[in-house]
Amino acid sequence: MRLEIQHLKKELSRLQGQSGFTNNGFVCESPSAFKWDQANGTFSPLMFDKRATQRRDYDITLAAAFRREQEKEAKLKAAIAAKQIAEELATQRSEEVRSFRMRLRFREDRIKRLEQVASGKLSAEAHLLQEKEDLMKEIEALRNQLERNPEITRFAMENLQLKEEIRRLQSFVDEGELERMHQQINVLEHQLLEALDWKLMNEKDPVNKDLSLFGEEAGDEKNEFLLVQAIQNEREIESLRKNLSVCLQAKEKLER
Repeated sequence: MRLEIQHLKKELSRLQGQSGFTNNGFVCESPSAFKWDQANGTFSPLMFDKRATQRRDYDITLAAAFRREQEKEAKLKAAIAAKQIAEELATQRSEEVRSFRMRLRFREDRIKRLEQVASGKLSAEAHLLQEKEDLMKEIEALRNQLERNPEITRFAMENLQLKEEIRRLQSFVDEGELERMHQQINVLEHQLLEALDWKLMNEKDPVNKDLSLFGEEAGDEKNEFLLVQAIQNEREIESLRKNLSVCLQAKEKLER
């Protein structure tokens, strides 16, 4: 993601620092910076509003990359909080097992004392005193187990996960992220088609083959980058749609 942002920053700086072209001489920096004049058999620079559109397109792509970076940081914080709750849940499970073992030992000791009372080896008074002490310990263990109920912690963890997912999806809807992502996909598809048209045009025109070779390496790299961006955005939209449906169903269950 950071490499993607750096790439976009460089591309944006290049477009912003681009000077005006002349019909007689220019520098080929991008396949989308020229158009083919069929009548004269030459390339001519596009209008300034075309370059402004390119800068705006890269602004949109860069802003989307920054938003994805912020979203990843929010996910990391949520994952850390979930990890802490999971560790607490594991500790409570261990305490629960220890409490069960203690209660089992109390019951075994009680059976042994009753056998001793029956055989006359232990007086009834001594048995009752020990029974009272063991019962108090067992009550204390049960009280601690009730205060640290693992089920409550598990529900808290699930609730935290659902809240984070709902927050992310709500932000996605309220801030117009879906619309911006569709806009970004359209921008990327437009840029990709422009680059492919450039490549196809130069493959058919041997006169400008040298010019095509000059920008071919940069064009291929840009094509690959734009294609990856478009695929990534499509997958993210589909994933968010599925998550929204699941979270809304879970929210309805919790509200009941």
